[in-house]
Amino acid sequence: MPLNAHIAKRIWGPQSLKQVFTWNPAAEMDTWEEVALIPSRVVKNYWQHGATISVDLTVAGYLQPQDPGNPDAGDDCYVVADLVDSSVNAGGLNYDDVTHRGFYTHAVDVQMGFSVDTDGTQAYSVEQDTPLSSPATGSAGSGSNESVGFFGDQLTASAGTSSSQSRTYQDFEVTNNTTHGAGKEWVKHHLQLRVTDGGGGYSTPWTLRKDKTNEAYGIVPRAAANNPLTSAASFLAQTKAKVRPPAARLHVQIGHTVVITVWDSLDSAPARDLGLCNTWVDADGSTTKDDAAFDASGAGGVQCIDGWFGIGWWKAAAVVAEQQWAAMVDWQKGTVYWA
Repeated sequence: MPLNAHIAKRIWGPQSLKQVFTWNPAAEMDTWEEVALIPSRVVKNYWQHGATISVDLTVAGYLQPQDPGNPDAGDDCYVVADLVDSSVNAGGLNYDDVTHRGFYTHAVDVQMGFSVDTDGTQAYSVEQDTPLSSPATGSAGSGSNESVGFFGDQLTASAGTSSSQSRTYQDFEVTNNTTHGAGKEWVKHHLQLRVTDGGGGYSTPWTLRKDKTNEAYGIVPRAAANNPLTSAASFLAQTKAKVRPPAARLHVQIGHTVVITVWDSLDSAPARDLGLCNTWVDADGSTTKDDAAFDASGAGGVQCIDGWFGIGWWKAAAVVAEQQWAAMVDWQKGTVYWA
C-alpha cells in the first residue's frame, strides 16, 4: 500500500545531514585541453572557483498498517529521503558575452538507493519518487507544481497547483529513470538544460549560437549559478510484518556537468584540415558526429562556420564532477548519520 498521510505515523525524524563539495571546472581541464579543443589562451582565463555540489539530505521514519482494517496484520516500515534543499552551482559565468559562455550547468544526475547485500538484495525498495519525467516549462512560475510535502500533511507525490515546495524545473527537462527489481532499487533523475536566455530551445552548445552569426544567446540564471535540486523518495523496508528493519546505508550520488563554449576565429584551418568540423572529441581522443555524445564525461567539440563575419569555429567542452555520500539509517534507533 502506498504511504498514506491519513494512516501513516511518523516515528522519528526528520533529521538533516549536510555536505558541500567545492570544485574548479577550469582546473579539471588542464590535462586534456588540447583534446577538448579549447584554446589554452581561453583556459588560462577561466580560473573559475566556487562551483559547488551541496547535499542536504533530510530523512524520516514512518509506520503504516499493512491492513488498516486488521489490527493484527502488523505494520510496514518506511524511510522517506528528501534532497529538496540541495543544489548545484556552476559558480557564475567568468565570461558572459556574445562570444564566451561558461561555465554553465548543462546537466545534472541524481541517484539514491540502499546498499546491495552480498545476496543481491537491498534492505529497502523504492516505493515512490519525485520529480516525474517532465519537459522544461520555459519560465518561472508557469505551469502547475508537482509537490511532495513528505514532512507535512501530505506524504505522497501529488500533481497540481500547490503552495508547498515546487518539484518542477522551469529551464531543465526531467527524465525519471528510476529502476526496480532485486538489487536494482535506485532513484535516478536526469536534468537536462533545455532553455536559453533570449533564444529558443537548448540541446547542445551549438544551439546557443544565433543563426548566421558568431554570437551566442545568454544563459538562464539557474544554469549560470544556483540550481536547486528537488529529488525525494519513499523507501519500503523489505522485512516481515512486525519486524523492524536493520541499519542500512543510503547512498546519494550527484553528477554535475558544466560546459564552456567560445568563438575562436584564429585557427579554423587546423580544424578543417583534421576533418573535425561538427565533431565531438572525447577525452580519450575518439571522435563522433553524434550530438548526444556531448553528455559523455570529458567531451569536447567544434563547429566550423563560414559567414559574412569571417571564418572560425565554435568550441565547446564539458567537465563532469561526481560526488557520492553514504548515510547510515538506523530505523530501530531512529538515527541517521554520515557513514
